[in-house]
Amino acid sequence: MQALLHRIPPENMNFTPPLRSICCAAAPLPKEIVPQLQKLWPTCLMRQGWGMTETATAVAFTPQGSPHGFSHTCGPILPNAEAVIVDPERGKSIAPGNGQGELWVRAPSITLGYISNPKETQEMFNIGGQGWMRSGDEAEFEMGKVLVDGVVKEEWLLCIRDRLKELIKVLPPSRPDEIAVDRGTLGIRKPSCTGRIGECTRCPPRGCRPSGRWETR
Repeated sequence: MQALLHRIPPENMNFTPPLRSICCAAAPLPKEIVPQLQKLWPTCLMRQGWGMTETATAVAFTPQGSPHGFSHTCGPILPNAEAVIVDPERGKSIAPGNGQGELWVRAPSITLGYISNPKETQEMFNIGGQGWMRSGDEAEFEMGKVLVDGVVKEEWLLCIRDRLKELIKVLPPSRPDEIAVDRGTLGIRKPSCTGRIGECTRCPPRGCRPSGRWETR
């Protein structure tokens, strides 16, 4: 987006009909350039999502039709996924709204590990034997509003702040199978709910659970 603003004249970025939404991923959308984009496309919703090759699908995403004002976030945790913020030094979970830490996620789509790389598989996947995957991203949750099943609701929204550890691997094109093993099977998705945020000690059922609560067990 920054390159777009710097390289293309504003008069060349007018669209008919007007843009309804733009989705950004792969790198955080800088909060300071959102007003510039909003001025360029006043009716357009800037949306972000978050996921990794290792998660196979997105884990957080801003629904279409959500209110403006939260474009700097990646949206709520998606159905059938879980997320928790962990203090990387103390190994303790941080409640939503109480600060930044490493993002850990858990979902049926997460891969089992890396082929022929047991060391990194052990460091990153199935932490504590509970299915959590360390993302290596520094993140926190911010309360905001999104559209859920036609109704605007308050939800905890994921905000990616920085990169704690570089986990990206450059692999030869001839060996794409080395990236990850077994994509898993997606569970039942209920569009009226979002995923769950909190600290958990056992896997959820196939159906999703609502977010917005700090759950400890």
